[in-house]
Amino acid sequence: MKVNQKRNVTVSELSNVINNCEFLLRFDIEIKGSGVYLIVETDTANVEYRESSQKGMITFLYHLKSALSNNQEDVDSLISELMKQQEGRC
Repeated sequence: MKVNQKRNVTVSELSNVINNCEFLLRFDIEIKGSGVYLIVETDTANVEYRESSQKGMITFLYHLKSALSNNQEDVDSLISELMKQQEGRC
């Protein structure tokens, strides 16, 4: 599934996928090359969203969290993971 690169539209589309799925199979962050990827796999869709920086992904995840009716704890875990990685770089 391709999603619009405008964050607010992407948040809306992705939260709709997550809020309407029966099973969230994978919800993870991968750092590949020069990008940070959010990988979402559900029983109905597979989505990969890219940000160019960890800071950008953290911002996106906060917006996504506010749009979700469930799974906020999963988003908190990813935010925490990215923040720890950023602290390790300093």
